[in-house]
Amino acid sequence: MAVASSGWRDHVLTGLDRIGILHLFDAVVTADDEDVSNPKPAPDIFLIAADRIGVCPTKCIGFEDADFGMKALKDA
Repeated sequence: MAVASSGWRDHVLTGLDRIGILHLFDAVVTADDEDVSNPKPAPDIFLIAADRIGVCPTKCIGFEDADFGMKALKDA
């Protein structure tokens, strides 16, 4: 399972750790990740997350809270 967030890595990791769920994720991809060239609404962040967990993007299920994120999910 992966997190693909437009947040900054240190904030995302701190938040996931603070609520005790960081260990549940095999990958965390954030806006400041060196492999993310284009932010949402581009699908890059989701494609990278899928690649890092070794799952075809068409087999992934995503959850989003913003219109840009929904577009990125659809395009991935």
